[in-house]
Amino acid sequence: MAAFERTGFANADLIVPVPLSKKRAVERGHNQAGVIGKYISSRTRLAFDGGSLERTIDTPMHRVGMDRKARELTVKNIFKVARPRIVNGRNIVLIDDVFTSGATAAACASVLKKNGASKVFVFTLARAVKFN
Repeated sequence: MAAFERTGFANADLIVPVPLSKKRAVERGHNQAGVIGKYISSRTRLAFDGGSLERTIDTPMHRVGMDRKARELTVKNIFKVARPRIVNGRNIVLIDDVFTSGATAAACASVLKKNGASKVFVFTLARAVKFN
């Protein structure tokens, strides 16, 4: 727990992964953000909720070459909170595998906040960088 506290998430209540579309979940057989989130949950004893945040539309895969506006448009209005009572008043750690432009994390955080989340922290395993 001590290492997680150093990240600034010591006041977190709930871990929520960025969801995959149903189609992509079937193709992959797992949600990598969910795998990361479950691991962190097991190490920190924070509750894990893999069902409250949902992706309603299967979007095209993001590419590092997409500009910020294109990324924002691909995730605009595609997330919903299926169980608002679970996120209401909670400090949430949103888990994603890769941070590229921040558009996905921003879209998820926005819908979580609109549904009553007190704070949304973002944790990613990697940062995508484009080299010219």
